[in-house]
Amino acid sequence: MSSSIDTTGFMLRRAGATFKGSDTAQGITVDGMTVEGILDFVSPQRRAAVDRFASEYAAVRIAEQRKPLSAEAIEALPYRDLSGELDDMWQARAASFDRLMERVGQLTPGSMIDVGGGCGWMARRFAELGWAASVVDITVDGDGLGAAAQLDEQLLLARAEMDDLPFEDASVDLVVFNASLHYAPDVVTVLHEAARVVAPGGTMAVLDSPVFSASEAGDQMVAEFEHHAATQLATPAPTLFGPGYVTEADLRASLPSMTAWDRVDDRSGFVGAMRSRLGARRAGRETAKRPLLLSTRTLSTRPLTTRPLTTQNEAASP
Repeated sequence: MSSSIDTTGFMLRRAGATFKGSDTAQGITVDGMTVEGILDFVSPQRRAAVDRFASEYAAVRIAEQRKPLSAEAIEALPYRDLSGELDDMWQARAASFDRLMERVGQLTPGSMIDVGGGCGWMARRFAELGWAASVVDITVDGDGLGAAAQLDEQLLLARAEMDDLPFEDASVDLVVFNASLHYAPDVVTVLHEAARVVAPGGTMAVLDSPVFSASEAGDQMVAEFEHHAATQLATPAPTLFGPGYVTEADLRASLPSMTAWDRVDDRSGFVGAMRSRLGARRAGRETAKRPLLLSTRTLSTRPLTTRPLTTQNEAASP
């Protein structure tokens, strides 16, 4: 692990490496671009699949004419979209963030990780409040970890998959899935992995992910976006590792040492909510709910069951 990368406030299970041939242990290289200050925890066996998804995801963002985010643009989020092109989306995100802060804003600052946190806007907001903050994502280009690396705040930037977090058991005070849980390869497995790292008395939060009572409606939503990408953006939608949505059944699954979900109804922006409802009505399916979900780790000292650690060298061996 590079001494140039600050991991203060976090206990890591293993050292992060560099990506694709860099010999400096100070950055990560994606499609020929080196970004300093990002630790890479993606296993060798998963490298090709992760890179493929990140490339497909970036292609959709380019087709949507989204521009790479500057530090100034990230610092304005979620309350102002300096591009002026995604006002409705960021109005909804600001409402969700305000709901989250109503519930966790009075907590004593500790350590927090933003899982699937992209450009790091939320982690940056927590860092401003005195938290040791980390962003976990697998995308680097555009609005991913490469954008977060521009920020002045000391954020631990980790390229890692959400079902294989690089943090020690019971070591993080707040784990947030910020518009990201629906990208999980398996929602229940990912929630168990997040529960593993939450410290006793700590909190896990989920916001801005589509939740359906029936998987058929979720499948239809995903198919609608695939059609939109093919016909309107002229590019394939990213090949998802999982279903692309969350079900109520996923949320009913019990999590070790965690309380049942405390659910706060969606109060996102009116325009965005109406568009979502109208789109669902035209498609003849259930409208996705996007509640704020919170769960707390009990104070029991009984350790969670974890799988044996495999080092990257061992993983690379036949």
